[in-house]
Amino acid sequence: MKLYNLIDIKDEKYVYDAYTDTLKKIDLDFYNILKKQEESPLFYEKTKEYQMRNLYETPDFICYQQIKDDYNYEYKKNNTQKILVLSITERCNMFCEYCCYNDQNYIAAPRNNEMTEEIMKKAIDLFYNHSKYSEIVAISFYGGEPLLRKDFVKKSVEYAYETNLGQIIQFTITTNGLLLDNMEFVDFMVKNNFIITVSYDGPECLHDRYRKTRDGKATYNVITKNLKKIADKYPDFFKT
Repeated sequence: MKLYNLIDIKDEKYVYDAYTDTLKKIDLDFYNILKKQEESPLFYEKTKEYQMRNLYETPDFICYQQIKDDYNYEYKKNNTQKILVLSITERCNMFCEYCCYNDQNYIAAPRNNEMTEEIMKKAIDLFYNHSKYSEIVAISFYGGEPLLRKDFVKKSVEYAYETNLGQIIQFTITTNGLLLDNMEFVDFMVKNNFIITVSYDGPECLHDRYRKTRDGKATYNVITKNLKKIADKYPDFFKT
């Protein structure tokens, strides 16, 4: 199994190593060697120059199976859970070309399922019941596009604080970034120390090839503009 991928962008050459999750800009000689999968003295020289592992060697993956009847496992499962992911909507304001919902069936009958307030509260209650010995817990908002339900996110945060057992809560949200122009909600997220994960597909030419609005418009510049607003208003928050 090959664990690296060659990338060519505007005459610049890159190699992405999936095993180490690193992207390196490389010269044409090394690019051609990797493209032909040649193992030569120059290959090893370039590998050393770019401080990379031997890409032709597939690392061994070891999977450790947890023993289900182990007391320590049961204790951790029942008392020290750390992360709750709330998938609060299946709606989205983008229509990415590679999305699993981007097909004719979805176009004809979009999936609009949304989490109810009742389910949200039950989920948080259950999570707290199984995380009582965790000093720090994380509650994450996911979709679809979770910023389509800003009021629901606020209600969830309020409920999480109201019922908290004394742990430190870290809120996170995964967004496509189009609705980060709402600075009132950005203020709310900054106040509650959210970690905001924004989906980019790389440089503008790659991102806009696939990540478009429902009417086919590019999104890179809109998202970048929104992030710049946050960086200008909250530079310290943006850095960390």
